[in-house]
Amino acid sequence: MERVNREDATDELRRMEDLKNARKELEKNKEEKLVSQKVFRAI
Repeated sequence: MERVNREDATDELRRMEDLKNARKELEKNKEEKLVSQKVFRAI
């Protein structure tokens, strides 16, 4: 039982890390789009 719980916890942590990374990527993409829009407006 303990072993399964530990593996579940590890999977859960990994999933949380993946979500965090995905969120960072989304934020980065949003910022890049905003920057490129500003650049296009400046031109």
